[in-house]
Amino acid sequence: MDYLISILPQLGMSLQITRKMLGLTQREAGERVDLLPKTISALENHPASCSIESLFKYLSALELDIVLRPRKEAYNHMLEESRIAISDSQKPENVGE
Repeated sequence: MDYLISILPQLGMSLQITRKMLGLTQREAGERVDLLPKTISALENHPASCSIESLFKYLSALELDIVLRPRKEAYNHMLEESRIAISDSQKPENVGE
């Protein structure tokens, strides 16, 4: 299942939901990657208070990946920029010189 994460509380909730879907306790999830249950709890309840290293370890324990995707506005801007770059690269050189 994919989760769209826009704010930190959504991240913690998604981690907790995934852990429970896998049938793992916080202790069991932590044991998979050498994290203490209190670290798992912190990642699920206050992810901003944890290190990025702990987050990636926990993601590994839950067999999750992070996928970055531009928001629609950013994507549209990137498409326009790439069209301009492609258009500029196709212009003949030294025209009118």
